Amino acid sequence: MQVEDGKITVEELTRTLGISPTLLRLWEKEFGLPHRENGSMAAHEADEIRLISDLIQQRGMSLAEARVEFANAQAKEEAKQKAIEKLHDIRRALIDLKNKLAD
Repeated sequence: MQVEDGKITVEELTRTLGISPTLLRLWEKEFGLPHRENGSMAAHEADEIRLISDLIQQRGMSLAEARVEFANAQAKEEAKQKAIEKLHDIRRALIDLKNKLAD
């Protein structure tokens, strides 16, 4: 699957996952994913669709079960990103402190 400029075509994603474009649109609506204006989507959005596909097609979850699991995965990802941001802030503060102590 080719991802160019952080984007993937909808056609390629649906072909790879073995789903129809109609099912893709349903999942986007059901899971509150952003509406696309053109025939491509950002790589991170494609990753969300892959997760939904895994939950429903591979794990056999209902839409309701998959929505809960998807929301949990998004919450975990948000917490991870906040932790990473906090670590970057701490790193910057330590570098600033090191530089002040070196003066």
